[in-house]
Amino acid sequence: MITLVQFGISKKAPIANFSPFCLKLETYLRVTKTPYQVEVCKGDPKKEAPKGKLPFIRFNNGETLADSDLIIRNLEKENNLDGHLDEKERALGLALQRLSEDHLMWTVLYQRWLDKEDWPMTRKIFFRGIPDLLMKVISTVIQKRTFKSAWAHGIARYDEKDIYEFARIDLEAISELLGDKEFFLDDQISTYDIALFAVLANCVLAPVNPKIQRLATQHKNLVDFVDRINRKYFPERYKS
Repeated sequence: MITLVQFGISKKAPIANFSPFCLKLETYLRVTKTPYQVEVCKGDPKKEAPKGKLPFIRFNNGETLADSDLIIRNLEKENNLDGHLDEKERALGLALQRLSEDHLMWTVLYQRWLDKEDWPMTRKIFFRGIPDLLMKVISTVIQKRTFKSAWAHGIARYDEKDIYEFARIDLEAISELLGDKEFFLDDQISTYDIALFAVLANCVLAPVNPKIQRLATQHKNLVDFVDRINRKYFPERYKS
């Protein structure tokens, strides 16, 4: 059985993880019916994870593999979830995945960690249960790390108005390409749908990014897309 090491989250949260990369990998494991167990990383991922980031997996023999894309690519050798796609569909899927993970998700991270208006909500939700003094120290360290990453990426160099305009444009483009289809590429779920679900679920359902949530929920097809996958593969999130 595979051990999935990832961030923890409340069982009452509307999605299984506020990290799109953790959510992507766990969704993939559920879609492919791969046996796994979850281990919450309680330390500093920079010290505990093979590449300094979550998620990663641990095999029964103790070997580890990091990076959600590399893990899925490795598991795809047996599962072949994308076997029904042709080369053009794979190219479009990859472009959509890169748009969502390498651009849209950075606007979400900006709002959560660097938007002064919404930062207190992130701190309250992400660090619930931690003593106030320790919470302030830890959250400030992570916020500073996030700023450095966002500045290196480039998103933190823009005015907030421009950042949320980027998010609006990205969501409109993704919505247009989904249209009235059940999935983005054909009538079967693919690894690209899973990657898009993980980012869009964090836009549509996560309470820690209300501005982007308002933008995302204007697109009914994106809301329905997220709801279909979330209900099918994470039904426990809908139980009272």
